Amino acid sequence: MSVRSKIRIPLALSWAACFLLILFVVWWSGFIYWRIAVNRAILDLRHDTPARLNSSNPPSPLLHHAGSRATPALLQAMTEATHWEDRELANLLYRVHVDTLLCSCYVDPPWTDTTLGWDLTPEMCSMKFLTAVAKDESARWEQRKKDYPPWWMWWRGRRRTP
Repeated sequence: MSVRSKIRIPLALSWAACFLLILFVVWWSGFIYWRIAVNRAILDLRHDTPARLNSSNPPSPLLHHAGSRATPALLQAMTEATHWEDRELANLLYRVHVDTLLCSCYVDPPWTDTTLGWDLTPEMCSMKFLTAVAKDESARWEQRKKDYPPWWMWWRGRRRTP
């Protein structure tokens, strides 16, 4: 074995390790970005609940774009709001959840700014209804999440094609 080949093997291994490290950093950055962005959007909804609930426009295009990546956090926030009996916040999160769910149903949605959930859901629902919806939607998500990309595929927030 020559001196040249002794140098090439460790060099090739170090380049491969650097490449894998860069891929991991890029993946981790995207994953963390979506976690922070979705949680920040939900916090913004919590802080401006009355103004956003009475607005005629849906409040968060980021959550529409997030699609199924936002569903677990939205369901958790809606469950917490019903537990605290915050009717306005629970209504707002319910309406946003419906829009986000509609946006995540298609790989290439025919609409990008859906307001169907915003237009079709009543402005104020009862706490009893919202508590039942939060419970039912959480149970439904456990059944439906196999149709969506797994948690580690942060780059896709749309439903898988059958």
